[in-house]
Amino acid sequence: MNPKSSSSCMHFAFLCYKLIEAVSRNQKTLVSTTLSMLHGLIGHGWGQHGDVVFFVMGAYRDENKKVMTFKYVLHSFINYLQESYFF
Repeated sequence: MNPKSSSSCMHFAFLCYKLIEAVSRNQKTLVSTTLSMLHGLIGHGWGQHGDVVFFVMGAYRDENKKVMTFKYVLHSFINYLQESYFF
């Protein structure tokens, strides 16, 4: 076996492992990141879109290949809507 190709394979395997670790870390904050980005759109300031309701549903496979799902309602109608009405 060529030592140079063995070293390249090891480096590639290490990079793949690091990528899988990074994706797994990002999945742990997927819901909070998504809701945070959408929350910034709600309101009556510059760059905002007024009273809005977002229905957020998602799914992903975790590091163990298990399908993980989530669903949330994010809105500005605090006195008018309850999450239980939607799901």
